[in-house]
Amino acid sequence: MKLKTFIIIFVLLLLVVWGSYKYFSRKKEVPYNWALVERGDIVQKISDSGQVVPSKQIDLQFEIQGKIKDIKVKKGDEVKTGDVLAVLETEELRNQVLEAEAARDVAKAKLNKILAGSSPEEIAVYETAVENAKIALANAEISLKNYEQKLTDAEIEAENDLNQAYEDADDVFNSTYTTADQALLKTFEYVREKYFYFTDSVSSNVKGKGQIAKAVFLTAENLSQLKSALEKIREALSVIREAMEEPAYQAAVSATDETSIDTERATVDGAITDIITAEQAIASQKIDNQVALTTAQSNVDTAQNTVWTAQGDLQSAEDKLAQIKALPRQVDVDLYQAQLKQAEASLTAAYQKVSKAFLTAPLNGLVSEISKEEGEMVRLTELMLSLIPKTPFQIKVDIYEEDIVKIRLGNPVDIIPAAFPDKALKGKVISIDPAEKLIGGVVYYEVTIDLEEKEQGIKSGMTVDIIITTGSKENILIIPEEAVQTKDGQTIAQVLKEKIIKDREIEIGLRGSDDKVEVISGLEQGEKVITR
Repeated sequence: MKLKTFIIIFVLLLLVVWGSYKYFSRKKEVPYNWALVERGDIVQKISDSGQVVPSKQIDLQFEIQGKIKDIKVKKGDEVKTGDVLAVLETEELRNQVLEAEAARDVAKAKLNKILAGSSPEEIAVYETAVENAKIALANAEISLKNYEQKLTDAEIEAENDLNQAYEDADDVFNSTYTTADQALLKTFEYVREKYFYFTDSVSSNVKGKGQIAKAVFLTAENLSQLKSALEKIREALSVIREAMEEPAYQAAVSATDETSIDTERATVDGAITDIITAEQAIASQKIDNQVALTTAQSNVDTAQNTVWTAQGDLQSAEDKLAQIKALPRQVDVDLYQAQLKQAEASLTAAYQKVSKAFLTAPLNGLVSEISKEEGEMVRLTELMLSLIPKTPFQIKVDIYEEDIVKIRLGNPVDIIPAAFPDKALKGKVISIDPAEKLIGGVVYYEVTIDLEEKEQGIKSGMTVDIIITTGSKENILIIPEEAVQTKDGQTIAQVLKEKIIKDREIEIGLRGSDDKVEVISGLEQGEKVITR
């Protein structure tokens, strides 16, 4: 019973330990919120509060400088919103538009080309280049094999020719060895049996040379040593022949002996000449072999270099073919898309410049003053003409410096008077003061809004809430503003895919008044982004 109880307790402890381990070692998931990248509409608005003021004369200037081409109104004329009041020369501006359109078309063509890929004709050109490179390589390899065979043949031929020269030299050695042997015998014969048996200087000289010649002769193993022995024998024979002419021996020397010595000397000279000729033949054969082998090896090296060059050309042709067949890299597509956007932005700027050459009436009113004449140059800060509004009231509002860059002349405005907040009036931006105002150390710019409709009860000094619509887009990619982050100077969103979060660089556009942000690039519809 005690053993059974112990076993039960032990098993329970094991289960507790195992369960604790599994509980504390389980992977804890990090909580996060996410939103879908989706399509929708976006409206960018700026809200602030302003004050009703009596209408004042509106001074109008061109937004660009230039030469005045046409003034379409005169003082006292009544004008309506949108009427063209004056026009600048636009020929240069229209040329800029044409250049921008051409640049846009080029950028679009480049993007379409990279997206479409290479044409069959272009691919065929590169395929032909590959085939030609293969043929060139095959020919170079055949040429290399031929030259390698020629080198082998040259080595065999050189070896055979040199062996033949050595064999010829051996024949010369054998024949001249016999000649030397006979001449040596003849020399000692004359010393012992003929005239030079006296112990005089001639006999000693002949014997000395003969002994030297015999020693060299008996140990001669090559042509050079044998030639040395023959030269000593010839010297001994010369001494004998010279002694025959001396008076002491002249009477005892017969003409036959003289002829015999002369013949022996000639035979020795011929043997020496044969040795010299054989040695020269070997040396000449070695030189010829070296020249032939050097030429053959040079041809092999040149052929090998040609093969290497052909291999490089083939690899280059294959790489170009693979490159032209490959799908465009996303980085290249992004580059050409960016260039197209840049060209479109330049075209938009050119269009805007042309539009700024037309001065239009921002409101209904009367022309009160015209400060310039046709043909004059007008600068950015110079007054062109002035209008007196027909409506009795305007709205003045100070806009924060970060918001003023979003506002343009003509932007529509919703106006809500504090006195009757259920009544929304319509207006539009008619003036943006270029001079800043410091309010509590913060920079603001005064914006004038035209009240486009009369409303009973509106009085000067009333406070109004205004909502300026500065931009809108339809059917675009949008994400919550909480999903947009800044990291290392880049605008990013954190994309969630299969429980993995990755940073993705994005480009954003309009920021909507409903905390939505336009996504220009970097995300696709349906992706999940982390929201803070």
